[in-house]
Amino acid sequence: VELIVGPSEEVIPQLKEKHGLLQADLVFMDHWKRCYLRDLQLLEAHDLLPEGATILADNVIFPGAPQFLQYVKACGKYQWKLHRTSLQYFRAIRDGMAQLTYTGLKR
Repeated sequence: VELIVGPSEEVIPQLKEKHGLLQADLVFMDHWKRCYLRDLQLLEAHDLLPEGATILADNVIFPGAPQFLQYVKACGKYQWKLHRTSLQYFRAIRDGMAQLTYTGLKR
């Protein structure tokens, strides 16, 4: 395991050349929710997602990542499922985790 520290918008474009990561079979997103869409699109643009790659995105309902969810639903590149849950420390607040499978196909 290699820990890479830095802003995701700077790190993702360098993953292949600087860090030798050719593809990511599993991506777990649990950072700034407003960055989920940008980072997913960076992964796509740099061909880092092989067909069948899994992307897990936490807290997509609260605090939420609505643009990310809208894109995933509309772009035709993903099979997706929303796992409903609640916040870890506040069970009364509903939340969800998105599970995406990259198909690479536009429907």
